[in-house]
Amino acid sequence: MQRSSVALKELEANIPANQICGIGFGFNPSLEIISVSSYARKLGLIQNDLIKAFDGESVYDGKDFMKQINQKRVNDIIQLTVERQGTPIEVEVKCRDGRKMHLQRLDIVSAASLGQWDQCRSKAYEFGREWGDHLWLSLMHLNCNEAKRMLYNRLPNLDDAQLSYDYRSGLIKEKANSPENIESIRSDIVKAISWMEQNKFTSFANELRSQWESAINKVTSQAKSAERSTLSEIKEISESNTGASNLEVKNNPMKGLSIDIETNLPANKVKYNDAFAVVIGNANYRNAKRVDFAVNDAQAVRQYLVNVLGFKEGNVFMISNASKSDFELYFGNEKTYQGKLNNAIKEGISDIFIYYSGHGAPGLKDKKGYFVPVEADPQYLELSGYSADVFYQNLSKVSARSITIVLDACFSGATIYEKISPLLLEIDNPVINLKNGVVLSSSTGAQISSWYDEKKHGMFTYFFLKAIHNKNADFNKNGSLTFDEIYQYISDKSDGVPYYARRLHGIEQNPTIEGQYKGKVFVEYK
Repeated sequence: MQRSSVALKELEANIPANQICGIGFGFNPSLEIISVSSYARKLGLIQNDLIKAFDGESVYDGKDFMKQINQKRVNDIIQLTVERQGTPIEVEVKCRDGRKMHLQRLDIVSAASLGQWDQCRSKAYEFGREWGDHLWLSLMHLNCNEAKRMLYNRLPNLDDAQLSYDYRSGLIKEKANSPENIESIRSDIVKAISWMEQNKFTSFANELRSQWESAINKVTSQAKSAERSTLSEIKEISESNTGASNLEVKNNPMKGLSIDIETNLPANKVKYNDAFAVVIGNANYRNAKRVDFAVNDAQAVRQYLVNVLGFKEGNVFMISNASKSDFELYFGNEKTYQGKLNNAIKEGISDIFIYYSGHGAPGLKDKKGYFVPVEADPQYLELSGYSADVFYQNLSKVSARSITIVLDACFSGATIYEKISPLLLEIDNPVINLKNGVVLSSSTGAQISSWYDEKKHGMFTYFFLKAIHNKNADFNKNGSLTFDEIYQYISDKSDGVPYYARRLHGIEQNPTIEGQYKGKVFVEYK
């Protein structure tokens, strides 16, 4: 009953003091709906819907959405706009008594912690009738049963196995829609199968294993199908535009697209134990187009920093949908360069890595470059944007051993100034102030940075990570990968970003590299 006691304390701590709006679905910081009760399903909501607007006003991250919800009270009506496969859908949500839901959950777990089996079950059924969250209800039944078993100190029986199976089976069905969701439940499913086998519940174990393997195969098959579709598209374009044969396409496939960059990560000798990183993915903009894969890019970069390059997890500051105050918090402002990043490092010892995926644009008046925070007004970037000049000038004052900056953003303004002729970015090249650094950018100032839709990554970020993943980027085969080699790999005009941006999107995109540390070793393979 120790587990129930822990859950009891957690629920008690989280019960709101006043009535709150219960909406019947869960969402992540990127505003993707990740769990749906039967109440929400009746309204027409499903998993993976993307929340776009609340009462007609755009929302740009989970915090903003939660803030709007907390201003509502029981029986208030919310006009919700979600996007499903590119199509906007309007849904009317009536606020339910969220505080009552919290109290009911507390009653269930309290009964379980006291071994009150009958009360636990009856309260769970009452909760299920009112809220209709079948998966959570299944978990509560499992907890109630486990409380009774531990109270009487008896061995597991078929009823225990059935409840465990019912919950995990429902969990697999709900999560079998993406590699990330499948991975999030892997440990729980494997432990449940092992428990069933140890207690001789062979039929339950075999059936659950079969469902688990089918779910993995389904997700894997979807990924492979998307990959085959892309390669087929490339082949058709190649044949229609250049007359290339099928044999040529097979012998010259897209570099590395047959291997997922997020698996089978390489081992690296260099460990950045004292290094710090700021990783930003800006996807959900209030006044500009969504940058679809920015958060996914940032998460993948973070994975490489920790699992390949040896950054300590606590030294990687990951920010999804950064505001202007976030930029200033980490990088400082016009008055001081001593932001959170500067204060975290060890002078002369720490390396710094900065990654940004999102919008960049010139100010309409000063034509200087700006990072675009998620709440910024593109018409007034001089006031609401974060200046690239300030960014580079402040970093030049930080006493780091080295500074690496990777930008998957275009500063032309073409993607956010739809009714204005494209403006060329005019900057007095502040990058040259970074005497101990290197800057890799996805495109030149006048170009647009493209996406690789099928892989859910920016084109530049995909090839940047692939350069690390694929040892073929080590052109001199000495076991070390320099920034120059990374740049050569991603900017290859016949097999890199420029080639596939033109082939798949019909645009020119030429990555750039600047700074005095181009020859610095970034990865040393084991």
